[in-house]
Amino acid sequence: MAVTHLNLKSITVDLILLLCLVLLSLLSLQQGAVSIKASEVYQSLVNMFAGNIDDSFNAQIIIEMRFPRTLLALLVGGLLGLAGTIVQALVRNPMADPYLLGVSNGAALAVVILVIVNAGNLIDPNLLQLVACTGGFAAFALVIALAYNPRSQLNTSRLILSGIAISFMLSALTSLLMLRADTHLLPGIMQWMMGSLVDASWQSLPLLSGVLMGGLFITLLFHRYLDALLLGDDKASSLGINLNCHKLLWALLVAVLTGIAVSQAGIVGFVGLMVPHFARFLVGGAHQYLLPTAMILGMLLCVGVDILCRSLIAPEELPMGIPMALIAMPFFIGLIRSRYAH
Repeated sequence: MAVTHLNLKSITVDLILLLCLVLLSLLSLQQGAVSIKASEVYQSLVNMFAGNIDDSFNAQIIIEMRFPRTLLALLVGGLLGLAGTIVQALVRNPMADPYLLGVSNGAALAVVILVIVNAGNLIDPNLLQLVACTGGFAAFALVIALAYNPRSQLNTSRLILSGIAISFMLSALTSLLMLRADTHLLPGIMQWMMGSLVDASWQSLPLLSGVLMGGLFITLLFHRYLDALLLGDDKASSLGINLNCHKLLWALLVAVLTGIAVSQAGIVGFVGLMVPHFARFLVGGAHQYLLPTAMILGMLLCVGVDILCRSLIAPEELPMGIPMALIAMPFFIGLIRSRYAH
């Protein structure tokens, strides 16, 4: 009976969140340097789905710029929300986030090297994304190589420390290269490192959609293993779980989800850290219900922050890291007060 109640509760919560997501996405299509009426947005979408050509200025803004950007925000938020929920179960630490495994720092170093080597010339967005993804996976491989011991179980503390060590090393190398780079290259590098959806395009969306749906399917299919990991290594082993195998596979999935998101939008911080906490508050800690809710909340957060980025100082644009950090601050204060109140 309790399971049914929780299931109905989670379905209700997810439906409400999806409704909010649709409304916020429609607002995203309206807001920006050029404000567009809701009726024009509706008509442009109708024409697009009907296959009718609408070459008006506002329709081009909606279809070619804002619609793919809004979808990219949805997908990046979903990927990071899902990855954050998995990594917090993997390391049994509510303060863990997807960037713990060094993926973001590896991607940042690779992008800085690409920009410097290219000497400020125009870089193909597809090449940038490929290089960022490759750098992220290379950093993840370093973390696993440092943490893995074939003669014992993959210890979560060793995984965390390995991730911190590799991240600091890569961050130091990135800073060194930026200090040696021409000053005119730095604004573009900093914008990417603080998260940006400015390069959103229709071409990148199928890959992100496939990775997100695949990641959600895998996590829902094996959600009981995530629940078991939270019990601790001894109890999980007593249930017949091969800890080394499962920890490596879950870490790999986190790296894939995070690497794809970072390659498309840069380093969008705090999403994977905050979202799982809100999701647990809404639907509880069972991963069967937690994972879809965290994914939707990640989407909501990224779309909302992207609206702020385009609207606060229009026609200029803020990197996503600035409003995201301001939103995260009261969350951290509340988390500290609740966890250490006594």
